[in-house]
Amino acid sequence: MKQLLCIWLRNWPIQRLLSRPLNESLRELQRADLAADQPTDPIGKTSTPLHAAPERAVNPTQGLPILIWQSDPRRGRLVVACCRRAAALGVRLGMPIAQATELANSKSGVTAWITQHDPLLDDLAIRAVAEILQQHITPMVAIEPLDAKPWAGQVLHQSDSLLLDLSGVVHLFGDLNQVIQSIHGQLRPLGLRPKIAIAHGVAAAWAHAHFNPQEDFIDDATALNALPVQALRIAPETVHTLSRLGVRQIGDLLRLPRSGLSSRLGKPLVKRIAQVLGETDEPLSIHHADAEHVSSMELEYPTDDQCILMHRLEHLVDEIIASLAASQRGALRLACRLDLTDHSQLDFNIGLFAPTLNKKHLVCLIGACVETRRIPANVTRITLSVSLSGSLRTSQSGLFDNDEDDLLGDRPSGDQSLPRFIDAISGRLGRDAVLGVRRTQDPLPEKAFQLYSLTDHRGRQNMQRRLKQRSSTNEPEPSTDRANSDVPRHSFRPPRVTDAGRRPMVLLPHPLPLTAVTVATKQKPPGNHPPIQLPVQSLPVHSLPVAFRLGGRVHRIVRHRGPERIETAWWSGPTIRRDYYQVETDSGRRWWIFRTLGDCTWSLHGHFG
Repeated sequence: MKQLLCIWLRNWPIQRLLSRPLNESLRELQRADLAADQPTDPIGKTSTPLHAAPERAVNPTQGLPILIWQSDPRRGRLVVACCRRAAALGVRLGMPIAQATELANSKSGVTAWITQHDPLLDDLAIRAVAEILQQHITPMVAIEPLDAKPWAGQVLHQSDSLLLDLSGVVHLFGDLNQVIQSIHGQLRPLGLRPKIAIAHGVAAAWAHAHFNPQEDFIDDATALNALPVQALRIAPETVHTLSRLGVRQIGDLLRLPRSGLSSRLGKPLVKRIAQVLGETDEPLSIHHADAEHVSSMELEYPTDDQCILMHRLEHLVDEIIASLAASQRGALRLACRLDLTDHSQLDFNIGLFAPTLNKKHLVCLIGACVETRRIPANVTRITLSVSLSGSLRTSQSGLFDNDEDDLLGDRPSGDQSLPRFIDAISGRLGRDAVLGVRRTQDPLPEKAFQLYSLTDHRGRQNMQRRLKQRSSTNEPEPSTDRANSDVPRHSFRPPRVTDAGRRPMVLLPHPLPLTAVTVATKQKPPGNHPPIQLPVQSLPVHSLPVAFRLGGRVHRIVRHRGPERIETAWWSGPTIRRDYYQVETDSGRRWWIFRTLGDCTWSLHGHFG
């Protein structure tokens, strides 16, 4: 009989945060990504900044209450994970972070450790754990699959369990108990505390691992009836309906006819019942680690001659290209290591905008890095590896094309000129000097966009995931096509961000304070014209003045449009409320100014052309 093993890493964000080995591996991963952009000292060794680590591991001996929060679009910042001590102090999941912080600090007498939840680091860490188990237990390891919406009792919509197919490997350990002990032996050095269950199917193993009170469980058909219905991985609404009917355990549910359950509660519930009973098989999506593409060469004699080094690097690039071409992938990040005679190493990384297998382009980028680095000693060994790769973009080749780049799927056509230009200037100026702009959902104009490195693919993937999560919670914008819209022609339409002229062409990085003119002032215009007598400001303080003073000159307002109220959400910190105006001065310039509600101060934030 097929046997499946489920490993549940309870409170995974906390366990990952407390695991020093996992944090060290993530730190090394991000340090390798940032190494190419860090300044070098006079002998060419890179200096590692303090922010290179994704986050420092918490020392468990400190005994601090740990709180992890996540922003909810409706309820604000909520606690999504907490340690045992914080839970003992009364902190509960779903509690506002401000209330949880005050509760933990007041009862413990120490300052709680508070951090924002990072699903990307959690995902990278659980993939690393899966690869360790693939090396020492079984190659058939899968990460827990998720549905489109969270299951009942699931606070974070992320994977925190691993599924192992034990077919053909149990005899290598002796019995199932030895398999469980071997898994504990692999995870204990990482500081992880897993909860393990073995059953005849994926659904049963998952149910026992999450809801069976026994820590290490081996398949028992009778124990399934005592588990709650939440163990079936069903929607919260279905659990609520079953609870109202008095059905709280799987045994109670199995006594009901499935035909009635299907018509009243939907087919997903019947499907889950069949899966947990082993009547239908649930396929596993086996985790496959990224293939390692590494090529190394020992030099005949130590040297620091750049011509010799580049000649050897070209041979290594040929081997790397051949390895990548076999899997139809291109290089996105290259790592080069030079072993020196003084037993030190010189490392540099090269990020690319798009996957490529073009030898000339890769050699040019590597050569630019070698030329800009000072090699303090002779080189004895060269190692070239691909730390990140991507699928190549396929294109239709011509009938008489014999170019090698065409055969590799990397034709230097017009769509390749921009990626190669970005790669070239990133290699010369650094990754942080070549940035892209992406719009965010923050209402404040100075925070309405976000800069990102065009060659930092991990950062781009993380940003795209977060933007996707945000966009999934927002309502879709109505269609702007008047012909296909049912809205009447003369109906009111609120302003949008894409409206022409709604935002200034130049946005100041920091608003400049303005002084509102409230008394009679003489202003001398350019030329030989007589001074202009400005009228006394008779409007209330909270209204738009007739003039402002900026840079020693008084600017009189002749036209204005507004106000437009912009304010931040209450859960994002101290509330900021502003009234924005588009004003035209007597000199013909158009400004974008705002008044801060509360202190009634005025500031210049941009100008239109």
